[in-house]
Amino acid sequence: MSIQLKTFHFKFSPIFIEHLERFAKIHQYDDRHTFKEAWTTWTKTDSISKIIEEEIADLTKDGFDGNILEKMFKSARYYYRKKPETKDVIAKKKKYEGSSRSFLEQVDAHISHYVHTHSVSSGETIKSTASPAEAYDDFCKTHEIVGMDEAKQKKTYKNRYYLFSKKTQPNNSPM
Repeated sequence: MSIQLKTFHFKFSPIFIEHLERFAKIHQYDDRHTFKEAWTTWTKTDSISKIIEEEIADLTKDGFDGNILEKMFKSARYYYRKKPETKDVIAKKKKYEGSSRSFLEQVDAHISHYVHTHSVSSGETIKSTASPAEAYDDFCKTHEIVGMDEAKQKKTYKNRYYLFSKKTQPNNSPM
């Protein structure tokens, strides 16, 4: 039996990201009007418009139902334009601090229980109605973790939720 979880995070293909990063870095210091004009021109370029069409088709097939061009624009304008070069990231990277095994076990048990109690059966598949945010809010109400930064706790929880969703999806091998 498999549980189908709704996808909340959609990723662009590596090929499209490469083009998007290049565009964003070229126009990194443009004001918003100039950036928007350059974006409009760039998206109408023959080679780029074909890549965009393929990306839209892929994301739509994967279940994305929002405005994909807007998602692309916002990614270029607010993320890739400001993304530091890789050598800058290496210099500023903090030392990784892992979570305790007991915390991870609590999180995994909670996610499994929460998803199973917030699922609807339809034929041979079971669809979860739980979002990661709702599950995390419930976790916070029922568990008190001492000695851990709240932002780290939230990120860890949502990462574990993502791993759980990938592990339970049909046609996916467990991680």
